[in-house]
Amino acid sequence: MQRVSESGVGQQLVYSTTSKLRKLLSWLEATGRIEQQAVDIVPKAKAPRPEPPDTYTDEEVELIVGAIDTASPTGRRNLVACLLAARLGMRSSDIVGLRFDNLAWKESCISFASAKTGQPTVLPLTNEIGTAIIAYVKEGRLESDEPYVLVRHNPPYTRMRPAIVYDIVSEAMGRAGIARDGRRRGPHALRASVATRMMGSGVPLPVITRALSHGCSDTSKFYLKADIEQLRRCALDVLPLVNTWWMTGGAR
Repeated sequence: MQRVSESGVGQQLVYSTTSKLRKLLSWLEATGRIEQQAVDIVPKAKAPRPEPPDTYTDEEVELIVGAIDTASPTGRRNLVACLLAARLGMRSSDIVGLRFDNLAWKESCISFASAKTGQPTVLPLTNEIGTAIIAYVKEGRLESDEPYVLVRHNPPYTRMRPAIVYDIVSEAMGRAGIARDGRRRGPHALRASVATRMMGSGVPLPVITRALSHGCSDTSKFYLKADIEQLRRCALDVLPLVNTWWMTGGAR
């Protein structure tokens, strides 16, 4: 465990490793496989404190979307992937898993079960996203029998990997010339930006939970940390300190 701590890995991995090891030793003792109480020799690691999510402003998001060159078939595909992340906050796994039968054109909605949580999700199929999909299918998508909307543009022409979506968004952020300022890049940052924007607009937390395909509202609350304006509303006035014990000679 000392080697793990000194290896430079994140606190989350240290905490996860020690917790699993303690559970294993407790089970070994409870089932009689070991006699001594070995769990006490495993150090307890502190749970990492979640940091606020990295987000981008509306102006920055527009620059990111506008940085994608749609003159090529690959560019038209990349625009669809970026819009799904920037406008709807979809995960990379759900973007690459989007099928044609998930698109309800008459109802103007996108329906799917999240690959990560299994939660049924219904999102708006906006004119912007619909137009981008049509342009890609007509003028960019390669011949493929795959049921997925987005496919690889190098053989084999199959379903994309989630890592490709990360590359698409990260490269667009770089071309847009946006300063990172320590912020992460990739579709998850756009997802966090969508969540923060919804919270700032007063969208109820249960609605945000369904839109982000979260299993519960507690997960969606994580994005509250990035909404500074909403957090300011929770600030309490500090009452003046009068007649306190240290002002009346109580201090020694």
